[in-house]
Amino acid sequence: MRRRSSGVAAFERWQNGCATVIVTHVRPAVPHPVTVVLADDSDVYRRGMKRAIEADERLRLVAEVSDGAAALAAILEHQPDVALLDFQMPALDGIEVCCRVHADPPAHKTRFVLVSAFLSDDVIARASACGMDHNLEKTTPRRQICDVLAAASQGPQLPEPAPDAA
Repeated sequence: MRRRSSGVAAFERWQNGCATVIVTHVRPAVPHPVTVVLADDSDVYRRGMKRAIEADERLRLVAEVSDGAAALAAILEHQPDVALLDFQMPALDGIEVCCRVHADPPAHKTRFVLVSAFLSDDVIARASACGMDHNLEKTTPRRQICDVLAAASQGPQLPEPAPDAA
C-alpha cells in the first residue's frame, strides 16, 4: 500500500503475473484529537452527545459529568481543549462554570460551548460576558455540534454550524 498526502491510498494486487492497482480514498489520521469535557444533567442528551463525540475521530472525550460543580472540577483537572456545557444544571449553571474557569489566575486554554433548550438574548449576553465562545440550541444536530467542537483548536472564533443538509 502506498499512501499519498492527499489521503489517497493505492494497493497493488498480483494475480496470474499481472498487477492490478486499486485506488481508494483514505481519511487522513487525526494527529491530536480535540479533548472534550461534556456536562449536561439530562441523561438522554448526555448519552447521545457522548456517542456522537466518541464516534468522531477528531474528538476525544476526557470527562462526562451531570452537574456544574463536577464540570468545574473536570475542566480544572483535565484542562480540555473545549467544554460542552448545558446552561441549566444543578450546583452551577454552564455560564457560571465558564466564569469561574476564566477567573482562575492561570489562563486556561479551554474553549466553551453552551447548549440550551432555550437561548434568550439575556442568556446569550450573560454567556458572552463570561467568555463563552459559542452558544447552541440543543436542537442543533449532533454532527454539527461535533463540527463546532472539532474547530475549537483552530483559532479564536468558532464557526457557525452549517445548516443541516438532510
